[in-house]
Amino acid sequence: METVKRYYQDAYLKDIETAVIDVKKEDGLLLLALEETIFYPGGGGQLPDSGTINGIEVQKITAADGKVYHHLPLDADLEKGMTARLNINWPERYYNMQQHSGQHLLSYVLYKHGLQTVSVHLGKEYTLIELEGNFDGQADDFLDKIEDECNRLINKALPVKTYWITREEIAEYPLRRPAGDWENLRIVEIDKIDYSACGGTHVQNTAEIGLIKISGYEKIRGHIRLKALIGQKAYAYFKQIHEIVESLKTELPADLQNIVSRTRGLKEDIRDIKKTKKYYQGLYIDMLCRSFLVQENTVLIYNLQGADAEALQLLAGCIKKRNDLNVFIISGNRFCFIMEESRKELTTEFLSHYRNEFSLKGGGPPGFIQGTIAELDEKKLKAAFDELTTKINKKAE
Repeated sequence: METVKRYYQDAYLKDIETAVIDVKKEDGLLLLALEETIFYPGGGGQLPDSGTINGIEVQKITAADGKVYHHLPLDADLEKGMTARLNINWPERYYNMQQHSGQHLLSYVLYKHGLQTVSVHLGKEYTLIELEGNFDGQADDFLDKIEDECNRLINKALPVKTYWITREEIAEYPLRRPAGDWENLRIVEIDKIDYSACGGTHVQNTAEIGLIKISGYEKIRGHIRLKALIGQKAYAYFKQIHEIVESLKTELPADLQNIVSRTRGLKEDIRDIKKTKKYYQGLYIDMLCRSFLVQENTVLIYNLQGADAEALQLLAGCIKKRNDLNVFIISGNRFCFIMEESRKELTTEFLSHYRNEFSLKGGGPPGFIQGTIAELDEKKLKAAFDELTTKINKKAE
């Protein structure tokens, strides 16, 4: 006995009661086949439904040998012949219906303009459509045109119909894409303008799609991959945009018409500030570098408080050029250890002997190492440097 697929008869059914016709165990789950089901198992780019059977969450839905199997935990108290109550997650189902019908409409309009749909993914956040062909003119202008045309058709509330035809009847229907090798085909028709072989769930008319917003595209494998927000996700997108714009109007401040020009002005200001910062930072680093006095047989520990990584690198580079200073610079948890050429091995000795004690990470050539230090104790650091300096001096003797 095959499962009656009620989602084909009425995609708006949210719950039914039906009988269990088969039970088996597989991969630690209980698989139930039912006399009827409202759970769409997924396919054609559409995600499967979710929901409950007798209040128990359905883990997965699969189809085999004409039956639809509903995967439940092993402790689900259901046996062959028992009655089961099915409830689907309706908001999720309706979202999928909007996505699928919206995708058909979008693929139809794209097809009219020379772009054939080759694959589809109807995701939880957006819809992806992979296309064969090229844009006619500028991509942004072209996609605006496609989007406008889709939304005009949505506003017409065109009927969306589903029905079955035989293989012999295929020639009577101008399918947008060739059908596979099937004896019977389920057709989804958008009011005599688009015909597609499809097994998914759909809304009753284009008005229910709500809205289509093309949010981006990329070129991949010689094709075009289009990203679209359909129905609820399109409205959520515009709501988010509105909130961002309102926030920008307050923060800048600027009215809607001047937000872009105001933002460009701020970017120019930031660029000028960065140039000024770089200039004065260079002067400060140069003066700081010159202020260090040579102290033989001593490693100076200098904490460059509040400085960023760029300032740390600039100071370290300046000290290295002098080649008469031994300095361990710290900025936050980052460090640079610079030694004059004649004693450069002290840096690698330090990293080797004290890596664990100071939780050191990093490396570099002898005389210039850098990285991070977790245990910052200047007294311990000074003691370590004194110990290593004494050790190297004895080697030199």
